[in-house]
Amino acid sequence: MMKNKKELLKSPRREWNDTDKEYDAILLVPDGTKHDSGYMHIAVIGVTRDKDFNDMTFEICAYPDDISCHFPIQLFGDKNEFSLPLVRMDCYYPQGVLQYHGRGKFKVGMALSSVDIYFTPEKKQ
Repeated sequence: MMKNKKELLKSPRREWNDTDKEYDAILLVPDGTKHDSGYMHIAVIGVTRDKDFNDMTFEICAYPDDISCHFPIQLFGDKNEFSLPLVRMDCYYPQGVLQYHGRGKFKVGMALSSVDIYFTPEKKQ
Protein backbone atom coordinates (compact mmCIF):
# COMPACT_ATOMS: atom_id res chain seq x y z
CA MET A 1 0.00 0.00 0.00
CA MET A 2 1.38 3.37 -1.00
CA LYS A 3 1.74 5.99 1.72
CA ASN A 4 -0.05 9.30 1.35
CA LYS A 5 1.81 12.56 0.68
CA LYS A 6 2.03 13.58 4.35
CA GLU A 7 3.49 10.20 5.33
CA LEU A 8 5.97 10.28 2.44
CA LEU A 9 7.13 13.77 3.41
CA LYS A 10 7.99 12.40 6.89
CA SER A 11 10.39 9.83 5.40
CA PRO A 12 14.02 9.89 6.54
CA ARG A 13 16.33 12.26 4.66
CA ARG A 14 19.64 11.21 3.23
CA GLU A 15 22.72 13.39 3.50
CA TRP A 16 22.82 16.01 0.72
CA ASN A 17 25.97 14.53 -0.84
CA ASP A 18 25.24 10.81 -0.34
CA THR A 19 24.92 9.96 -4.04
CA ASP A 20 25.99 6.30 -4.02
CA LYS A 21 22.63 4.75 -3.14
CA GLU A 22 20.51 3.06 -5.80
CA TYR A 23 16.73 2.96 -5.87
CA ASP A 24 14.10 0.83 -7.61
CA ALA A 25 11.82 3.81 -8.27
CA ILE A 26 11.69 7.55 -7.73
CA LEU A 27 8.68 9.42 -6.37
CA LEU A 28 8.05 13.11 -6.98
CA VAL A 29 5.93 14.83 -4.33
CA PRO A 30 5.17 18.58 -4.43
CA ASP A 31 5.61 19.63 -0.81
CA GLY A 32 3.60 22.86 -0.87
CA THR A 33 6.43 25.21 0.09
CA LYS A 34 7.87 27.93 -2.11
CA HIS A 35 11.50 27.93 -3.20
CA ASP A 36 13.39 31.24 -3.46
CA SER A 37 12.99 30.93 -7.25
CA GLY A 38 9.23 31.27 -6.89
CA TYR A 39 8.60 27.65 -7.87
CA MET A 40 7.46 24.92 -5.47
CA HIS A 41 9.84 22.52 -3.74
CA ILE A 42 9.60 18.95 -5.01
CA ALA A 43 10.46 16.09 -2.68
CA VAL A 44 12.50 13.56 -4.67
CA ILE A 45 12.04 10.27 -2.83
CA GLY A 46 14.03 7.12 -3.54
CA VAL A 47 12.12 3.85 -3.18
CA THR A 48 13.74 0.51 -2.43
CA ARG A 49 11.63 -2.63 -2.78
CA ASP A 50 12.20 -6.19 -1.70
CA LYS A 51 12.25 -8.84 -4.43
CA ASP A 52 8.54 -9.64 -3.97
CA PHE A 53 7.46 -5.96 -3.93
CA ASN A 54 5.91 -6.53 -0.48
CA ASP A 55 8.14 -4.21 1.53
CA MET A 56 9.16 -0.71 0.48
CA THR A 57 11.47 1.81 2.12
CA PHE A 58 11.41 5.52 1.32
CA GLU A 59 14.18 8.09 1.57
CA ILE A 60 13.96 11.78 0.76
CA CYS A 61 16.94 12.50 -1.48
CA ALA A 62 16.39 16.19 -2.21
CA TYR A 63 13.96 19.14 -2.18
CA PRO A 64 14.79 20.91 -5.46
CA ASP A 65 12.72 23.30 -7.51
CA ASP A 66 14.23 21.93 -10.73
CA ILE A 67 14.98 18.37 -11.91
CA SER A 68 17.09 17.07 -14.80
CA CYS A 69 16.50 13.49 -15.89
CA HIS A 70 19.32 11.47 -17.44
CA PHE A 71 17.32 8.59 -18.84
CA PRO A 72 18.68 6.53 -21.75
CA ILE A 73 16.57 5.23 -24.61
CA GLN A 74 16.86 1.93 -26.44
CA LEU A 75 17.39 2.23 -30.19
CA PHE A 76 16.41 -0.67 -32.44
CA GLY A 77 15.65 -1.53 -36.05
CA ASP A 78 17.99 -2.12 -38.97
CA LYS A 79 19.13 1.51 -38.90
CA ASN A 80 18.21 2.32 -35.27
CA GLU A 81 15.18 4.13 -36.64
CA PHE A 82 12.99 3.22 -33.65
CA SER A 83 13.37 4.18 -30.03
CA LEU A 84 11.94 2.84 -26.81
CA PRO A 85 12.01 4.82 -23.55
CA LEU A 86 13.48 2.82 -20.68
CA VAL A 87 11.89 4.93 -17.94
CA ARG A 88 8.18 5.50 -17.58
CA MET A 89 6.06 7.66 -15.29
CA ASP A 90 2.75 6.98 -13.63
CA CYS A 91 0.75 8.61 -10.86
CA TYR A 92 -0.62 6.94 -7.73
CA TYR A 93 -4.35 7.44 -7.23
CA PRO A 94 -5.69 9.15 -5.17
CA GLN A 95 -2.40 10.41 -3.66
CA GLY A 96 -1.32 12.29 -6.79
CA VAL A 97 2.28 11.13 -6.32
CA LEU A 98 4.27 10.77 -9.55
CA GLN A 99 6.51 7.74 -9.95
CA TYR A 100 9.42 7.10 -12.31
CA HIS A 101 9.95 3.38 -12.87
CA GLY A 102 11.82 1.04 -15.21
CA ARG A 103 13.80 -2.16 -15.29
CA GLY A 104 16.96 -0.94 -13.68
CA LYS A 105 18.22 1.34 -10.93
CA PHE A 106 17.95 5.07 -10.24
CA LYS A 107 20.48 7.35 -8.58
CA VAL A 108 19.93 10.90 -7.38
CA GLY A 109 22.65 13.54 -7.55
CA MET A 110 23.61 16.00 -4.82
CA ALA A 111 20.70 17.71 -3.10
CA LEU A 112 21.05 21.22 -4.49
CA SER A 113 18.50 23.70 -5.85
CA SER A 114 18.57 21.67 -9.05
CA VAL A 115 18.95 17.90 -8.84
CA ASP A 116 19.88 15.23 -11.39
CA ILE A 117 18.19 11.83 -11.57
CA TYR A 118 20.07 9.04 -13.36
CA PHE A 119 18.87 5.66 -14.61
CA THR A 120 20.93 2.57 -15.38
CA PRO A 121 19.01 -0.23 -17.14
CA GLU A 122 19.41 -3.76 -15.86
CA LYS A 123 21.86 -5.81 -17.79
CA LYS A 124 20.37 -8.41 -20.13
CA GLN A 125 21.28 -11.98 -19.25
